[in-house]
Amino acid sequence: FEVSYLASVTIPQGVTRIGNRTFRNCTKLKEIVLPPSIVSIGEDAFAGSGLTSVVIPESVKTIGKQAFFCCNHLKEIVLPPGVVSIEKEVFLCSGLTSVVIPEGVKTIGKYAFNACRSLKKIVLSPGIETIGDGAFEGSGLTSVVIPDGVKSIGKYAFKNCRNLKEIVLPPGVSIGEGAFEGCPGKPEVVE
Repeated sequence: FEVSYLASVTIPQGVTRIGNRTFRNCTKLKEIVLPPSIVSIGEDAFAGSGLTSVVIPESVKTIGKQAFFCCNHLKEIVLPPGVVSIEKEVFLCSGLTSVVIPEGVKTIGKYAFNACRSLKKIVLSPGIETIGDGAFEGSGLTSVVIPDGVKSIGKYAFKNCRNLKEIVLPPGVSIGEGAFEGCPGKPEVVE
């Protein structure tokens, strides 16, 4: 369907996977309804599409890298608790304004929310262990509370978050090179 003129799509029950690049560059696509039979969303599945919001069914376990890359109009996404990893570059350069990372997610991949300039709020649920390199670099975050249990924050994870004034860290977290470089706030460890 790449570069089609579809504005709205309802995927029928029984479909289990959205394949790689299925709706890539479908700039007119504003709405997608995914059935509870979907278990995976492939790489680049909606990259560059015109989606404005997406509700991912609870049945989804995997979302491929760059699945929502450069979705400039995507303001809202609801992630299900069954997803265990936010893959590399999944939301890179998207228009998201806020995100709740559900319990069950263990890893936020490299550059997952990189350059999401409209992203002002992120809620990181307990269970996250790793925040990848550049994960939120250049985003619009104003504050971040890293939950207990996070073991590592990658290089440049929050670099150049120019509005990031409040940074709360748990004790013992490993912080990569330049993780908070260019942020006006300084990390504070809370016991």
